[in-house]
Amino acid sequence: MKKTRVIQQKTAPAHGRIPPVQALGLWLLLGAVPATSFASSGIIALKAGNTAALVGTAKWAPRRSIPLMTKHLAEPPHTMPSLTQRMQSAMHSISRMYGIPYGLLQAISATESGTKPWTLNVYGVPYYFSNARQTIAAIHRFLRQNIQLIDIGPMQVDWFYHGWHFGTVRAAVNPLRNIAVAGRILAKDFRQTGSWRRAVGLYHGGGPARQSRYIQKVFAYWTDRQSATAPLSVSTVRNTSVQAKSSPIVALQSPL
Repeated sequence: MKKTRVIQQKTAPAHGRIPPVQALGLWLLLGAVPATSFASSGIIALKAGNTAALVGTAKWAPRRSIPLMTKHLAEPPHTMPSLTQRMQSAMHSISRMYGIPYGLLQAISATESGTKPWTLNVYGVPYYFSNARQTIAAIHRFLRQNIQLIDIGPMQVDWFYHGWHFGTVRAAVNPLRNIAVAGRILAKDFRQTGSWRRAVGLYHGGGPARQSRYIQKVFAYWTDRQSATAPLSVSTVRNTSVQAKSSPIVALQSPL
């Protein structure tokens, strides 16, 4: 029988509220342009681009650039990055934005949900779905039963404590926005604790023993999957003095 791994259920965070998410434009957040619709799930599709060049130029794009963008939007689905690739790109961009050690968001996501986008956890019970529509419908069923403690998405952001960051269930289910909010929460926890290890524990919540077990899981995964292109030792992360940035998060829009 295939075993189902139980997703970690987070408890009440041990810190105060976090300022609301602010919308500044999709390409400003993720450094990826242009944005196109992901036809099979409605998730925003991100295609890598030169954001610095766009920001630095003093001239608006000429009118003739519009057909080029239209042509890009009309590209067949097989030319678009997969959802998994877009999620990885989002994690890298959010990590750069907030000064989060490379690969740490990926390790948290792998520990929380197996990096599966359409995932919920309610009172320690995991639920897996095939698409955003099914996930949204399930959340609304739980909410109608007055169940608010719902961990959502690849980063398992809890609806009861952090749902106000998203505003709507649909936004919370958007994997890219889910990752963006999780990055801001983790950066906030780092500024509060001064340690990425303690920030990871605070992200998960619970008492010291529970946090310690979670920290060990996340950093074991992080160490195993550490990228050779950005080598950071566990001791570096443990003692890092990198200042987590407090840049606002864009409200990623997606017609799910």
